[in-house]
Amino acid sequence: MTSRGDGMNQNRPRHFKKPSINSSEFAVDPSYYNINSSDSDLLNTTSDNDTDSGTTSNENEISNGNSGREEFDPVSYLIFSLQNSLNSIEMDKSIVKQSQLSGELNNKTKELLKSYKESQEKLKEFIVQFGHFKNEIIPNLEKDLAWSENKVKKLNKKLREHYPIEYEKSKDKVLNRITNDEEDLFV
Repeated sequence: MTSRGDGMNQNRPRHFKKPSINSSEFAVDPSYYNINSSDSDLLNTTSDNDTDSGTTSNENEISNGNSGREEFDPVSYLIFSLQNSLNSIEMDKSIVKQSQLSGELNNKTKELLKSYKESQEKLKEFIVQFGHFKNEIIPNLEKDLAWSENKVKKLNKKLREHYPIEYEKSKDKVLNRITNDEEDLFV
């Protein structure tokens, strides 16, 4: 490639770039995932042994692309995972259960929203009724009670003046809570 001033021709680059991620760290043990022989073509396998050329094993793995194990192939791993999960009965059962729970939750949510709207409408009606009661009915009742109290006081005054004996008798009867049957006993 380049020749130096000392006359030696070197066939290697001036500097060696290492990848930022060591793919051998992500190697997957195929027995752990129970990969079938028909799926083995999905995995990128290398069976070359490391050669002892004075470099460390990591440098060999990086430079040669070999690790002594199968390297992690994310595409084949995802395809394998999806195939296994979509074909499993457990996944189907869990999807059915999840769908049922989702339906029940949606139903309960709709019921809650409906009852919330109904309670909001009732609350508005109660507020209107309370406003009507507070502004119109209570003042009218207070006015009527004041009129009735005034009328009773006037009647009591007239009865006391015109019929003092009967008034005192009836007053004692009311204060002592004497019934008509007991009235004859005290006379």
